[in-house]
Formats: sequence, C-alpha cells, structure tokens
Amino acid sequence: MYLIFFVCAAGAGFWAGGQMNELAKQYAQSDVGESISAIPMRFLAAIALGLTVLSISFSPEWFIALPFALALTIICICDIRYMIIPDVITLPGIASAAVLRIFIHPLPFWDYIAAALIGSGLFYLAALLIRFLSNTDAVGGGDIKLLALTGLVLGIKLTVLSFLMFSLAGMVAGILIILSGKLRKNMIIPFGPFIAAASLISYYWGSDGIKFAFSILLK
Repeated sequence: MYLIFFVCAAGAGFWAGGQMNELAKQYAQSDVGESISAIPMRFLAAIALGLTVLSISFSPEWFIALPFALALTIICICDIRYMIIPDVITLPGIASAAVLRIFIHPLPFWDYIAAALIGSGLFYLAALLIRFLSNTDAVGGGDIKLLALTGLVLGIKLTVLSFLMFSLAGMVAGILIILSGKLRKNMIIPFGPFIAAASLISYYWGSDGIKFAFSILLK
C-alpha cells in the first residue's frame, strides 16, 4: 500500500516541481529566467513528497504534511538561486497551517502557536542583535516568516530539535567556507535550505529520535 502511495506522491511531486519552477522564475533576472532547468526542482519535490508519505502515517496530517513539503522545496530552491524566501509561499502557508491546526492537532493547539512564536521570535531577536552589533541584515525577514511556518507544523519539541540541527549545520558550513578561503566581505549564506532540511528531518523522524535519546539517557 505504501509503495503505491510513494509512487503516486513522487509522480505528483515530479509534475508539481515543474509548476513550482515556473513560479520560482519570477524571482530570476529577465535575461536568465528562461534558461533555468526545472529538473532539480522536479526531483527535489518528488523526493520530498515521496518521503512524506513514507514517514508520516496515513492520516489527516497529510493535508498539512504534503503542502508543507512542497512549500519547503520551492523555498529551498528560491533561496539558493535568488537569495529570497518568497512571501507568496510563506504568508499563505502560515495562514493555512494556522487554520488547519485548529482541526488537525496531534499536540495541543497552543503547542503549535507557541512553537511558531518561539522560533520566529528567537530569529527576530537575533536579527536585531546582529544589526545592532554589525549594522548588517544577516538574518532576513524571510527566514523569520519561514520559522513561523515550520513552528506551526512541527510543534515545540520538533522546532527546538530543528533549530539545533540547522544552527549546527549553518555553523559547520560557515567554518568550511572560511577554511576553504572562499569567504568574501558582505558574503551572505542562504539559510533557508538549512531550515527547510532540518525541519523536514525533524518532522519525519524527530519524534523517534527524541524517544531514542531519552531511552538512552534514562538507562
């Protein structure tokens, strides 16, 4: 049964990836937009939807999980290509997730609201601090809105887990760039892909990982 779900979801993702690539082109420069291949978006969307149906039990949660995976896919590609996290994805995503969580909430509803406020609030404070210390906008508004979206989907525990994961991944990436000698003045590293990947990993397998960690600690 799940093999059928996987094939259907991956096929739908491959098709949707092409449509999402057309949307992403709106953020490209006019002279390069037509030449951007849809293949990376198609395969990333296919993998994201395929993993969603394999990792999230068949339930009403799919109404949140599948659009969430697609949203993170296009956010990831847009941030890598154009250094932007589109409001046209995050803002409707936040509104839709908030409404759906009223009816679909394995955790208490307040847990998701608190996670959205905690995740986006921490990044907002970080943005203010960095701006105060360096007068630069190292943390963009798109990242803050993305964390509000992921919080509404993940809940507090998984949001904290994803926060630790993408912070560590971002730090490692920064160290590697410095060691490679490729660091440039005013260089900006797109953080959306780190947030997206960590959020999906936490969403798919984070609960089992937390249970396993606690089982080890309590032995």
